[in-house]
Amino acid sequence: MQTTRRRFIQSAFGCSLAMTLSRTPPLAAKATRTIPIGFQLYTVRGEFSRNAPETLKTLGQLGYQGVEFWGYDGTPNIYQQYSASEMRKLLDGTGLKCCGIHLELKALSQDNFQRTIENSQALGNEYLNVAAARDKMGSKAALAELAALLNAAAQ
Repeated sequence: MQTTRRRFIQSAFGCSLAMTLSRTPPLAAKATRTIPIGFQLYTVRGEFSRNAPETLKTLGQLGYQGVEFWGYDGTPNIYQQYSASEMRKLLDGTGLKCCGIHLELKALSQDNFQRTIENSQALGNEYLNVAAARDKMGSKAALAELAALLNAAAQ
């Protein structure tokens, strides 16, 4: 049976009416309410480098619930002069949580790995992300090396 435009519109209207009258919201709507909204700090890196506390305060006031740091390479400080515990105090003061850190591969090296984990824990972070590893994407051997590094870090 071929569907006509009129039949399609009637069906679409009937479905939308049924959804509207239903007391239980659809699963997608339920899931949307439980996912906190985070902000990638790289997008405001200029403002953040000039005044990190004020930038975090503004993001909290705008309604964001989390922030994701970028470019961490395993150094003692998580960002500029801020240690992870100092940055955590700034986050707590603005009602924000750390929802991730984009890492440089150096952060996963044997020399930096433990510090990376400790700083991540001090921030209350659960997710370490390697955003890019261009030098490890050029050959099959380099890609295998990257996979081995990431698998070892995951352990």
